[in-house]
Amino acid sequence: ISLSVVPMYLGEIAPKNLRGFLGLMPSIFICAGVFSAQVLGLHELLGKEEHWPLFLSLVVVPTFIQLMLLPWFPESPRYLLIEKHNVHATIT
Repeated sequence: ISLSVVPMYLGEIAPKNLRGFLGLMPSIFICAGVFSAQVLGLHELLGKEEHWPLFLSLVVVPTFIQLMLLPWFPESPRYLLIEKHNVHATIT
């Protein structure tokens, strides 16, 4: 879902000169997340059996931050036009 929905949302809310850049950012961050999980999963860091609960609970921190910031995310122009029927906000 994150590889299809997030770039579409960012493409809708971004200005025209930043659409390509913002469309690539989710893929870059997903690759960085996979890489950091591989590094943290090494046996020397958090790869031991007793550290797995801590390793698997690390996802809670960014999820909580995203949920706290969600009310300040702008609504997409497509949503404003189709669902809210607000042409002025769509153009803005």
